[in-house]
Amino acid sequence: MIYVTENVMQLSRSLSITLLIVILCASQGITPNVAQPRKQKMHNRIVGGHVCKSNYEIMVSIRQVHTEQHKCGGTILNPIWILTAAHCDAKGDYVVIGLIPSEDLYYFKTGMKNQIVDWIPHPNYDEKTNTEDIALGHLAAEVNPAVYPSIQFVSLPGAFISGELLDVCSGPALVMGWGTTSFDNPVVERKIRCVDLPVISQSECAEAYRAINHETFITDTSVCTHTEEEKDACSGDSGGPLLCDGVQYGVVSWGTNCAQFPGVYTRTDRHLDFIWGTMSTLERRQIVSGGVAVASGRFAVLLLVVVELFV
Repeated sequence: MIYVTENVMQLSRSLSITLLIVILCASQGITPNVAQPRKQKMHNRIVGGHVCKSNYEIMVSIRQVHTEQHKCGGTILNPIWILTAAHCDAKGDYVVIGLIPSEDLYYFKTGMKNQIVDWIPHPNYDEKTNTEDIALGHLAAEVNPAVYPSIQFVSLPGAFISGELLDVCSGPALVMGWGTTSFDNPVVERKIRCVDLPVISQSECAEAYRAINHETFITDTSVCTHTEEEKDACSGDSGGPLLCDGVQYGVVSWGTNCAQFPGVYTRTDRHLDFIWGTMSTLERRQIVSGGVAVASGRFAVLLLVVVELFV
């Protein structure tokens, strides 16, 4: 999940003061003892949640291909497609599928690796505002729930939903992932976690972000969650699902200071044309190219038979 911190101006002032001290000290031949900025540790858990007991079978962990570190979550749409966030930028990466709650994120027996061979972000994705933050990943090998019981395909809304999702998601929505448990002090917890969150109105979400001038980032393709109970998705949860009654209505996108501001998700019902259109287009291309290869193969076999007959 992408997070925008509200202390950017304070940081800028601190850096300016530090630079001034360095310059003044240097002019006097003094080497100042300047504190180095702390690097934030980016562990991978949900804020205020619990180890998942169900629904985890739809999840994938997206890993950086060179470091093998978890970077984002995602969901399994069908045997060869996953759904995630565009800002995850998983081109050339791979996924681990079939992890169960009792297994460690990195040390597992049931999980399976699968390469992402095609990465297709929404064509209108804007990395500055995170609008249209949704993407598809095409897997190298098919996955079959009949063979791997720890895998299930996620359900998407059947159609575009006019208006907001409050009526559809009137009860708590389920969010899950391997994201950080805290914005400031992440706790290492290497098992997939779940949290129940209430969906809030678009106007309430925009009003909350007005305080840091991000209200325009909340669009009709967004849905937000928020509670005063210190619960939220956080860094590392990006691309994971927002589920209502087992249907994925959102993709974890961004937020500010985990659990302090609303969490923002990309609505799946507003992107069904992109999802189904992309999958069907690529699959048609593969069927056509595969059909040519099959036809060529059959012709070669037929030619071989004819040659054998005349030898």
